[in-house]
Amino acid sequence: MRPLSPTEKYVAYLDILGWSKTVLKDAQGAMAKYDGILGFWEDGPPELGADTTIRAFSDSIVVVSDRLGPVLQAANTLQFTVLAHDCLLRGGIAHGPHAERSGEGQLHVVSVPLIQAVELERTVRAPAVAVHDNAMPALDIMAWQAIPPFQRLLLFWRGQWIVNPFNIMWGTSAAQRVRQLRDEQPEYSEKYDWFLELYEAVRRGDPLVPPR
Repeated sequence: MRPLSPTEKYVAYLDILGWSKTVLKDAQGAMAKYDGILGFWEDGPPELGADTTIRAFSDSIVVVSDRLGPVLQAANTLQFTVLAHDCLLRGGIAHGPHAERSGEGQLHVVSVPLIQAVELERTVRAPAVAVHDNAMPALDIMAWQAIPPFQRLLLFWRGQWIVNPFNIMWGTSAAQRVRQLRDEQPEYSEKYDWFLELYEAVRRGDPLVPPR
């Protein structure tokens, strides 16, 4: 067996909210929904590069890459793909030494950024994908603020850098779907309201950068 050899990676840990209840309530329906979520990547995923992998284990999705860009792009795309199937994502992204090996039906992983991403996800109280300080790129805040919010992959919202769940093609429709979910599931209105408040901030063109 070859030894594990760590390299620096960006890792996203993403959790499909409420998935366990969905499976227990209607396993067959959940599997069909799962096929719809993951089928987007199998049928024609965005070009992320050969150094990027996406793995799904029930309600957990793990994205690993040498570069931050593909991880942010995957997290952005997965957020609206999951929402298109009436679910929301919560997660974390971190950077650090990551090692894995596979073969003969086995996968072994030892990863500092995966642990950090999981820990970060546990602190997030909203349907958001947060970015660890060690994964944040150096940004020219003035230049970043000049980019329309719908076109940014990173937003600063309520004290935390998060992956933008919207894009120029998926904004109004995302808000409409979340409003429908809030009407259908009023017991979870707090998380839906959080999402809609973020949408309104993006739609208004709020700065969405740290205060100076």
